[in-house]
Amino acid sequence: MADMEIEENLAVASASRPDDQAFDTIVEHLQDIVMDLEFQQVRDEFIEKHQDTFEDADENKLEYTPIFKDWVSLIENQLETALKARIPGFSMVDFMKMLESRHEEIDVELLDMLLSLGDFQSFKETMLMSKGGGAELGDAFVVNKM
Repeated sequence: MADMEIEENLAVASASRPDDQAFDTIVEHLQDIVMDLEFQQVRDEFIEKHQDTFEDADENKLEYTPIFKDWVSLIENQLETALKARIPGFSMVDFMKMLESRHEEIDVELLDMLLSLGDFQSFKETMLMSKGGGAELGDAFVVNKM
């Protein structure tokens, strides 16, 4: 009976290996992409272009909304395009499903960066930080390779 349980566990482990490899490969490429100078340049140019629009006030202006939507679209498109170029058959939808159940397996800084992309308050703080000169633009989304 114990041999049967071991065999079942081995079968389950081997069945999950391709998913493990796929997830790890995507995460490795994602880390490389966000650290890439081209990605950082696109991000920095967008921030520099729009930072003066933002003010450090509790009330948010209506003009922030389209800028934020453009930001989300730009970054998502940059990430997805780069991942598709590096990984044949890559699907962002599939990766997001994997990420839901495996978020604890990803570098905390990378996960925070991914989660903050859709968060307006984080975006506004990045804009204000850049505008105030309090930090280098690269500090807004730093990801250290594991």
